[in-house]
Amino acid sequence: AAKAAADAEAAAKAAEEACAAAAAAAAAAQSDDAVKALWLQQQETLYDATVAQLEARKPFESAIRRPYWHIKALDGAQLRNWAAYLDWQEQQDDVAATVTLYERCLVPCAAYPEFWQRYVLWCESHQPKGSDNALQRATAVHCKRQPGVRIFAARFYEAHGDADAAREQYKQLLTQVTPGLLEGIIAAANFERRVGDATAATAVFETALEQQQQQQQKKQEQQQEDSKEDATDEGS
Repeated sequence: AAKAAADAEAAAKAAEEACAAAAAAAAAAQSDDAVKALWLQQQETLYDATVAQLEARKPFESAIRRPYWHIKALDGAQLRNWAAYLDWQEQQDDVAATVTLYERCLVPCAAYPEFWQRYVLWCESHQPKGSDNALQRATAVHCKRQPGVRIFAARFYEAHGDADAAREQYKQLLTQVTPGLLEGIIAAANFERRVGDATAATAVFETALEQQQQQQQKKQEQQQEDSKEDATDEGS
């Protein structure tokens, strides 16, 4: 009787263990199904988001007629499309994608200062290390003969506390890019006044006046030479 009771107890325990194992297996299967369902749901969500992004980009991408640089100017429609595309991309809050689009834009639009200035200002807020790099590329390579970029660069450096870099931009503007440019002269003098150097501010105007006088003198001398040549030709 004792043996029979022990056998019955062992059998009951084995049955209980078997039931527990079966329940665990069922739970594991359900867990695997749940994980698979969650993964599929995530992939479907990602797919839907990607499709939505592609559809949103499609009008801008299809309007791009020249994705490469060319000496010929872009038409107004192309410039407006790039500006609108950048507007849309900046609203997506995706820094990497925005940088990529700016870099794409600045291939065909390399000669347009407004896109470089926009890139610098965007980098200033979202990727500060990139702002100086973009500004150097604009002033040293792509738009180095554009006075507006030089003034923008000088003001940018001044705003960031780099007076020497700002002064250098004004110097290059007034000696190499567009000597005698009134806007540049006033901007440079006002800059020196803001940093507290009244002597340098006065010197900016004095230098500009000297350059103007020299140009007028050269012009008069050239006119005199031309008059002499004309008189010589008439006499012969």
